[in-house]
Amino acid sequence: MSIDAKNMMEDFVQMHLNAVLKQFPDMCKCEQCMADAKALALNNLPSRYVTSHKGNVFVRVQSSTDTEVLNILREVTMAVEKVAANPHHSK
Repeated sequence: MSIDAKNMMEDFVQMHLNAVLKQFPDMCKCEQCMADAKALALNNLPSRYVTSHKGNVFVRVQSSTDTEVLNILREVTMAVEKVAANPHHSK
């Protein structure tokens, strides 16, 4: 049996990405653009790896502060704006 490490920040970014996209109805939502936005945001946020349920709960509580949520929203919004202005495919 192996224990896997999980970056909880991926879940947080995905959750906030879905909310931020509502503010950008004209942005392409293809698989490539979505992956680009998520990767850009994740590259600018600290990783939050966990290996247990206890760690998962701790990180979720720690990342639910107003400051952490605002940081995630800021990075996700900037990533969406960048991808919307420069998609990797023709418009």
